[in-house]
Amino acid sequence: MDFVTVVLVLLVYYIRPQDWVAGLIGVGIVTPIMAVAIFAMVSRAKEEGRKLQLFLTPLDWWVLALYIFIGVTHPYPYGAFKDSLPLFAFYFVTVQALRSVERLRKYLIYWLIALTVLAMFGLLSKVGIDPTGAQALTASNKGRLALGTWMHNNPNSLAHSVVVIVPLAYFLFFWKGGVMKKTVAIILWVIAYECVYLTESKGAVLAGFATLVLAWVFGKSKIVQVLAITAALAGGGAAISVMPRMSEMGNLRADEGVQGRLLAWEQARTASRNHFTGQGWKTFRATIQWQKMWLNKATHSGYVQVGAELGPWGSPCMWASSGSDFVPSFCARPRTRWKSRVDDVFLPCSSVLPSRTG
Repeated sequence: MDFVTVVLVLLVYYIRPQDWVAGLIGVGIVTPIMAVAIFAMVSRAKEEGRKLQLFLTPLDWWVLALYIFIGVTHPYPYGAFKDSLPLFAFYFVTVQALRSVERLRKYLIYWLIALTVLAMFGLLSKVGIDPTGAQALTASNKGRLALGTWMHNNPNSLAHSVVVIVPLAYFLFFWKGGVMKKTVAIILWVIAYECVYLTESKGAVLAGFATLVLAWVFGKSKIVQVLAITAALAGGGAAISVMPRMSEMGNLRADEGVQGRLLAWEQARTASRNHFTGQGWKTFRATIQWQKMWLNKATHSGYVQVGAELGPWGSPCMWASSGSDFVPSFCARPRTRWKSRVDDVFLPCSSVLPSRTG
């Protein structure tokens, strides 16, 4: 039951039927699922006759530290603690549910399925099958593909989610897989490529290319790694220049997207200097002036957003909670059973980080 509930939360988080399914629109279905998940977590521990141990790894403690920091340093502590609690509850419930390598692998597969469904929603909308209302959102974004859901109504958001299919499909199916698994991976890559292409997201293109190269060189000899990365750096620009809007990268000074990101970075830097502990979780909004109006500007960067909201003190908590699980992978000895498990299961998780910070 605990595993089923965390998978349901994952699927609802990405696919968001509460945004487009008749009868569910506007219904808060995540909260009751999370309540069942917490109940299942406690019940499972009781059935197994063990204590519920929430803090076993450095990652657990870093996540707790981040939660406390967010609440204590916020202008409205009670509201911050209350609003961020579901996110941290989701983390601890998920960690408790994924108590075996097999469960973790299945969870990654469900994650991959959710992302593939998103990509298919976008592609099918181009042929008239449009359950989420993507066509209207795409038209409002000047033809750049977007979905009619709260989380992916922006082309960049959709692209950065879908591009995670690239490393997940590689490590779950292509790497060490047979002909059938490799075929599945290639099909998934084609679906992801078509979707990202239609979003015209430059950041997602770069992230997808980088993660695919890094995934492919993993486990290769040092010489192959150096040659492959050198070739990617030398010829990668020409290869991805055929993607939509990539030609604009030749003149970055005139690129509106780059200019907006620089303005957002400067505003975030000012906020971090003025507030040593940040100006507060979910309070930073970058703004730009356009035609005598002030408009909100997305930062397109976790580094910028977190730096402004949590400041020099809180940012390390965020990055430590994101990167502390790299340690077991690098410290595990080669050719051991644990190292094999780390390679097979940890890599799909760690490889998606670059695509979520662009």
